[in-house]
Amino acid sequence: MASPEELQKVVGRLMLDPEFRTAFQADPQGAASKLGVQLTQEQVQTFQNNMDKFVEASQALEEGGVTADAMGHAIAVFSPE
Repeated sequence: MASPEELQKVVGRLMLDPEFRTAFQADPQGAASKLGVQLTQEQVQTFQNNMDKFVEASQALEEGGVTADAMGHAIAVFSPE
């Protein structure tokens, strides 16, 4: 099970690295393990269910128009309620 810090590392890479995002979509466990992160199946499912939020935040970053809303949605995926 990945720690909160490890999950943040994966979230950051999903938002900042298009190649990592593509690799993660094809093989989440394999991509995460290259960062030294072991995800549970539940964590993988959460990432997959929220990939649109990471893509939205990534696009906003690339366009220079990142919004607190886009970043907040991406980061909040694994934040405690």
